[in-house]
Amino acid sequence: EHEALSAYAVLTALSIHSLLAGVALGAEPELSRALVITFAIIAHKSAAGFALGVSLARSSFRVTQAWLLVGLFATATPLGGLIGAMVGETIEGPLARVFEAIFLSIAAGTFVYVATFDILRDEFPAPGGRSTKWLVLTGGVASMGVLALWT
Repeated sequence: EHEALSAYAVLTALSIHSLLAGVALGAEPELSRALVITFAIIAHKSAAGFALGVSLARSSFRVTQAWLLVGLFATATPLGGLIGAMVGETIEGPLARVFEAIFLSIAAGTFVYVATFDILRDEFPAPGGRSTKWLVLTGGVASMGVLALWT
């Protein structure tokens, strides 16, 4: 079924994104930068969770299956944080900054990929509410732009 396959694709991409964001957070040694990363993760996690929830609601999964998949998604960031902290303890100096930058970049890239190819592709061909969808999309992009300027 297309909806179930789409839900698995969204789950996989969002979980990878969350895992990598957690790695970047766990590897960050400075508290002030870790707080900024935490705030960004929280801001994105709600949108990602909503997208996953919509995708699961459209699929034929039973409620228990959907909750299991949501649980997998929810554990990705803390697991990534543990991995990042362990790796961050073993890498020091400029190499640690390179490691953090690589994982933040990959996490951002996976989020953009999921948004454009998995979520927007499915949303905009659907009839009805196009103006509202564009307004929400524009507001989300603007919010993330302001967040990027602030950080």
